[in-house]
Amino acid sequence: MNRYTKNPDDLSEMEIKVLIGTCKGLSSTEIARFVYRSHRAVEKCRTVLYRKFYVTNKMELIKVAGKLFKLV
Repeated sequence: MNRYTKNPDDLSEMEIKVLIGTCKGLSSTEIARFVYRSHRAVEKCRTVLYRKFYVTNKMELIKVAGKLFKLV
């Protein structure tokens, strides 16, 4: 059993956008411009993603996202 969710439907629209931006290597400020939020809101959303996927940093989050969306 995987330690993270396998269902992208468990993610909000904001979380998906932040996840995509993170995978593209964008900073919190750059993602914030894209989703029309503050950079702090993006950082908070990324923290929620860390908890949902049981990871502690961006690289782990990107790795999990790759598996979730079958990018790797």
